[in-house]
Amino acid sequence: MKNYLEKQEWLLKYIKKNRYVDVLNMEFVDSFILEFNPKHEVMPYGANRCKELGRLLSSLYNQGILDRQAQGISEGEGFPKYVYVYKLTELGKRMC
Repeated sequence: MKNYLEKQEWLLKYIKKNRYVDVLNMEFVDSFILEFNPKHEVMPYGANRCKELGRLLSSLYNQGILDRQAQGISEGEGFPKYVYVYKLTELGKRMC
């Protein structure tokens, strides 16, 4: 089982390469699941649900490593009204 620091390092590298991430991005969520095999819920459409990933993003935001911005969603029934989109802060960029 990989530890928190390994997950953080992977996440920062992923964001550096892709610029932005959110928990509704299927490619991002599936990559995290394939890399770390966390507990997750397979969804019939859209990105799979992985609470650990959301908690990790939120923790890095609270530490000042990531910045986040709410992005409104108008997909309809079954989707949230918004999702947080995360990107690296200057501190986060220095950690990569």
